[in-house]
Amino acid sequence: MVPPDLTARRILDWAGLLNARDVGGLPPMHGGRIRPGALVRSDVLTRLTDEGRAALVEHGVRTIVDVRSAGELAEDDVYPFAADDEVVKYLNVPFSLGRDADAWAEIKARYERAETREELNRIDLDGHRAGLVAIARAVADAPPGGVLVHCHAGKDRTGLVIGLLLSLVGVADDQIADDYALTSLNFEPLIVEWLDRMTDDPRERQRLRGLAEPRREVILDTLGYLRGRYGSALEYLMAGGLEQPYLDRLEARLVERP
Repeated sequence: MVPPDLTARRILDWAGLLNARDVGGLPPMHGGRIRPGALVRSDVLTRLTDEGRAALVEHGVRTIVDVRSAGELAEDDVYPFAADDEVVKYLNVPFSLGRDADAWAEIKARYERAETREELNRIDLDGHRAGLVAIARAVADAPPGGVLVHCHAGKDRTGLVIGLLLSLVGVADDQIADDYALTSLNFEPLIVEWLDRMTDDPRERQRLRGLAEPRREVILDTLGYLRGRYGSALEYLMAGGLEQPYLDRLEARLVERP
């Protein structure tokens, strides 16, 4: 269990965001801690105010890894960072990178049959390894400073990315699950926003709400599935093409030794 004082320090009250936190301080099982400021997770930055942007920069974030699709980006009215930003480097590395049309048809059919978030995460692990490897490379190759990863709500795609990276460097499943569950603190407005975008059918909204709840059991199941099918986060990412130099850079970036 993550100590309450550590949880309070990690939650980031940045104006315009509902689901931002620093994963720093979590303890890998082989010693040390996740370096504070090294890895931040959040919901989409389109609501970030000028005050929130200043807080993000002051926190030390120097790279944004936006894992949304090109279609999602096209819907943005405004986004507070650009590719040519002089202070914070912006990268769009889609979660779905490398997925061909035939694969999407199969993945979409599996999505539509899924009844739980656990099932959806298993589908994502099976079908989006190329994107997850590309995101891990982007984090490893980021310039000095903190890296912020976000999707739309900062829960599912972001949760899977963060879970993989933390597992890769030795953070225990329970600690990762506790971090994931913190999303529930301010998540209701994001659930409603997502449901409004998806459907106005009451039954479908009820089904989707069940899929959206950030339960810690979801990540415990996901990490168990990862281990059972692929061996470990390390084996999963390496089999997808993540080379040793990237693994070394991720370890050096994320883990602070005593």
